[in-house]
Amino acid sequence: MEVTMRRLLSFILILCMIINIFSGCSKTKTYNEGAEGADTVSEDTEPNYIDEVEEDYDSPLASFMAEYLKDYDASGFTARGLEPETPETREVGEWNIPIPEINPLGAQELYDMGSYYNKESGMEISYLDGFAEVTKSLSGEKWDFSFSAETGDALPFLREYASKIGAELLPSAFDESFAFRLKKQDAIWWCQVRAEDWERVYLYIVKQKIFEINKEYKISQEQFDSSGAFRFLMEMPGKKFSLLKLSLPDGMFEIRGENNNKIDNATRWSRYYARFDAAQYKEYSMYDFPQDPGLVEFTLQGYSGAPLPSEITFCMSETEYNLPGYKPGGLGTLVVKNAPYGRVYIVPQQHVGLVYDVGGTTYRFERNEGNVHSNDYGISSGDDIYFTMPPGYYTVVNMLPGDLGRSRTQLVPVSAGEETTVMLPDSLRAANEVLMSASDDRELTGGIEIMDKKDMTKTAELALSVSDPKDRDIFPTKENTVITEGGKQVKITDIRREIAPCSVALVIDSSGSMENDMAATIEAAKKFVETLPDDSFVKIVQFSSSVTPHAGETKADALKALSGIRPIGATKLYDAAMEGLNAVNGKTRPAVIVFTDGVDSREDGRGQGSSNTKDSV
Repeated sequence: MEVTMRRLLSFILILCMIINIFSGCSKTKTYNEGAEGADTVSEDTEPNYIDEVEEDYDSPLASFMAEYLKDYDASGFTARGLEPETPETREVGEWNIPIPEINPLGAQELYDMGSYYNKESGMEISYLDGFAEVTKSLSGEKWDFSFSAETGDALPFLREYASKIGAELLPSAFDESFAFRLKKQDAIWWCQVRAEDWERVYLYIVKQKIFEINKEYKISQEQFDSSGAFRFLMEMPGKKFSLLKLSLPDGMFEIRGENNNKIDNATRWSRYYARFDAAQYKEYSMYDFPQDPGLVEFTLQGYSGAPLPSEITFCMSETEYNLPGYKPGGLGTLVVKNAPYGRVYIVPQQHVGLVYDVGGTTYRFERNEGNVHSNDYGISSGDDIYFTMPPGYYTVVNMLPGDLGRSRTQLVPVSAGEETTVMLPDSLRAANEVLMSASDDRELTGGIEIMDKKDMTKTAELALSVSDPKDRDIFPTKENTVITEGGKQVKITDIRREIAPCSVALVIDSSGSMENDMAATIEAAKKFVETLPDDSFVKIVQFSSSVTPHAGETKADALKALSGIRPIGATKLYDAAMEGLNAVNGKTRPAVIVFTDGVDSREDGRGQGSSNTKDSV
């Protein structure tokens, strides 16, 4: 009853304050005009200097409020209009669920409104970063606690508890909630505190594993959860360019890295994805990971039913190259000067996207150079182009007409409330003009393509493919080859010529019409596979009424798959051919060989045919 009366009285006080604003009060203002004494002036008089302001509340309501507010200020009420409450605490004792690191009351029974645990769950947490409200999505082990507030406000007690255990308080825009996080050596604990109603307090707690940068970790199959996933956090400092190093002795897996934030009128998501297969490479160095600072949530997961690696070695390493950095917050400006002929636009880093509002218009902005919207081109002024964007790293792209390609300036920072200038070199503008005035001479010049790269800490190994349409014997040497990294010329220790392995997809018709020719076809295919180099990529695609790509990519896998093919069903020739093309897409010296005795069933109507057409293949 006493608490209810206090709350009612708080409401009456607020109502009285509002009434007082409209009821007004008489005020006498005294200004020193520079003469002896003081003159009393009316409200519309223009004084030179205010020497003193005296307030005389002659309204009875105003006088009551002035006196009562003195008592209210000294009463010790919290911002919620309640007296601070210290809940009961006890020794931890025994629990029927795992005991979290964040446990302000101690004993489980004191959470009288409920205590629950989920090994795999998540939540959203909101807090203020300066004047901007940030919302983050979290996943991991989760606890939900609630307890009754008997006589007052328990939030001050919980804030004091968070400070005592060394947690970082994350302020809220609302009096009835706040958040904090506690960093331990192997985990980060998050807690969202809410007290939306008067008599109950809620605690939502999430625990996330944390990995340190520049430290190597071994992850075994046994550490993956029931869904086949392994999750952890990593704090990206954002000071130096970082690369992701991974190794696996066998198996296949995929990795996802997310760092999603909502700040004021902009939502930024960083969603990294990559797949790793030990049959292709056993060591990987990934340079395309987003370089933004902040907590990144990683998920390692099995891929499409393939066996997990027996062990994964993971390390995020900082290089010697410093990042420019940027200031978070509101919008910033990027100016591209000396823009060459053609279209200059900007895109976020790879794997990064954002949505933001400007003047009531919502823009969605992703790394998609093949589908650039008109608003991505900025505003032109002479040879300069202006872009207004949320803070982050961007790539400035100059796209030439036709298929002449693009030039890129990467990791350009945009800071809140600041202007970043990118001056494109005169040589780029001159090259653009030459390309626009001359015919396409690539059929005369050939090209160089990086096929593979391997970081070995102090050195690196590159696999290059050099093509020449005139079939001249072009062989790079240490004397005629220049390689630069970060604008600096690097030392070449050795160049050797190797024949690139071939990549072959054998597409085998196993429809019913192949019954008489099946044995001869399989024998011919086996002899062909046996003649290939041992390091060749070989994929067997079997087709009849359905298309079946067989597991494995080696000669031994191919020979085993061929032995199990039996004739039955219709002929999905076009779908199978498309599967073979996809299997060798992007690989060295690709080829697709089709063994068939007829046409696709979509052409002759004998059974269900392909969804693809002859023209699409």
